[in-house]
This record gives sequence, C-alpha cells and structure tokens, in this order.
Amino acid sequence: AHYLDGKVFITGGFLGNMSPCKVMQVYHIDDQKWTTISDIPQNRCGADIIQGHLTLIGGIDAVTGRVTGKLSTYVNDHWEEIYPPMPTPRTRLGVALKDNLLITADGVCA
Repeated sequence: AHYLDGKVFITGGFLGNMSPCKVMQVYHIDDQKWTTISDIPQNRCGADIIQGHLTLIGGIDAVTGRVTGKLSTYVNDHWEEIYPPMPTPRTRLGVALKDNLLITADGVCA
C-alpha cells in the first residue's frame, strides 16, 4: 500500500485461486470511501511514489505473462511508461527511493 495526497493505493495481491489480482483500489481518507480504478499493467512488482505519482516497477507483464523491467506510472487516471525500463527485468523485487535514486534489490530475474 502507498499513501499519496489523502489516498491509500492498494495494488496487486492474489485471488482465492492464487491467480494475481489486477485490480487497483484506492481508499479516500477524507471521504472514507473505496474506489476501484484502472487495472494494473503488471503484478508481482515493486512500487513507490516517484515525483508525486504511484509507479509500478518490474514484475510480470499482465499481457505477455513475462518478467518485465518496465516502470508504469499512474498519471491522469491511466498508466503510462514515462520512465525508461530497468536494464535487468525482475519480479518480486524490493524497491526504495533515496536522494532521487530508485534502488531495486533482490527479486527473480528474467
């Protein structure tokens, strides 16, 4: 989960049959309401807030089913690839931001 501008973004997870959940839900703190927004383009990915936007990092591409290095950023109610992909695609990774550097660690590489 990630907090941004009075909202808590919940991405991914698994359904009861252990298939990846593609739904992204947002809890609006002031309104105390949940909304469902655009499906995530990748799962089993890292995530962080980069320059004020939720960004998914790496994971399994929801269309191809392959490990990806792409970064998908949620902007204006849809996903965009505005940052270059990681040089080494990986899934189930850890991510952190430090001094404007995106740090990725661990995970399973393609």
